[in-house]
Amino acid sequence: MYSQPASTSRGSRPRGRGPAPSYRGRVVRGGRGGGPSHSGKKRSFQTNLESVPIQIIPLPNIAEGDQSEDNFILSDVTHIGSYNWVDQRKPTIIVPGHPRIWLNKPTPYTVEADKGLRFRDQNGYRLPSTPLLPLIIAVEQKAKDDEEKFDWGSVDFITDRNNLRKLLGWARGSKKSFRIDLQLAGTSTVLMTRWEQQTTHWTTGSSYGFNFETASTRAYQGLEHNSTHHRVIQYDMMGLGMVVRYEVDGCMPEETLKDPRPSDLEALTDRLSTMKLGKPLLTSPQSLDVMEGGAQIPNSSVLELCTKSSGTGRVDWTDKYTQLFFSQTPLHITAYHDRGTFTRVAREELTSPHLQEVNERLQPSLKKLRRLLETIRKLVIQHGEQGRLSLVCEDVELKVFRRINKDGCLPDEYLKRFE
Repeated sequence: MYSQPASTSRGSRPRGRGPAPSYRGRVVRGGRGGGPSHSGKKRSFQTNLESVPIQIIPLPNIAEGDQSEDNFILSDVTHIGSYNWVDQRKPTIIVPGHPRIWLNKPTPYTVEADKGLRFRDQNGYRLPSTPLLPLIIAVEQKAKDDEEKFDWGSVDFITDRNNLRKLLGWARGSKKSFRIDLQLAGTSTVLMTRWEQQTTHWTTGSSYGFNFETASTRAYQGLEHNSTHHRVIQYDMMGLGMVVRYEVDGCMPEETLKDPRPSDLEALTDRLSTMKLGKPLLTSPQSLDVMEGGAQIPNSSVLELCTKSSGTGRVDWTDKYTQLFFSQTPLHITAYHDRGTFTRVAREELTSPHLQEVNERLQPSLKKLRRLLETIRKLVIQHGEQGRLSLVCEDVELKVFRRINKDGCLPDEYLKRFE
């Protein structure tokens, strides 16, 4: 199925461990993990960094109301890949996978409070040394299905949406601390790796979001035991070529993308019962198995979900807009509840007048982000393919450090694709 140096198995249900007892596998079970970020202890932002920064990046100077530049927009948005994580111990993804499907249930209905250990960054948890690898594989498989070849060397940045939101937050004056690891691929592509102090977190019964999603969506047939769905899009950010990965909460039902017929699913299950997973794509300790299953869906059908208390909960629309904007997710659904009893569901479209007003307010900060990314790119190119840099924001200062460990964030055979 792939051109990578190993075989894969077809089908949508892996053999091995059973499903995690939770929505989309968000209760942590399985995965390789490793290191302090996976033991429940918080890592320091200075982990594996030299003690003295090599540079402090100043905030780009763009005054409010500056009309010297065109409005900040994202253009040529294209869906280029997707996958689901599988709930089993060995890192395994299903390509292209499929999001859970929104049921549009009539209210009211009640769900239990969230409890348990959940993923904050599942890619970093399951593949701590090579978290961008599933992104590369998913994109190349879709290109192969489309009888095309993806030109990695033409990309300026490969990143998670989360990194863009953090950098924009800093440009807006946020005091939140964060770290992003940087590496050059080829001559001009910057790999931005998400870095979290903890890739998992505990939910203690004070929220209802995960269980709401379980009750309000259903799995695509054959993917019942899969975990989170990730998508990858490509777009032009005012002259910068971006490849962005993000997690999807769900999708609207599409008449043109119906689930497999039961007879087809039974035949597939029978065939899978005599199959085993193929050899891993990689022979390193962080090997990854890849299976085929699910269906491609258009970006126009995906959505984000959130829950709020009917009494006190208010949506931070500036924050939510950046989430929708950087992934060009067209729909946001907010569900309001009274101690777990959901009584109202509200929808907001990315193109709504309300969110376009938010966009206008964010224009100066978005322009600062664009200039900041150019500064980061020049810095990473200057340090070359062997350079290993990290951005660390603490006490509002954005500092650049060299990493002590020179390991890369992708296997060498995949870095060659950027040459």
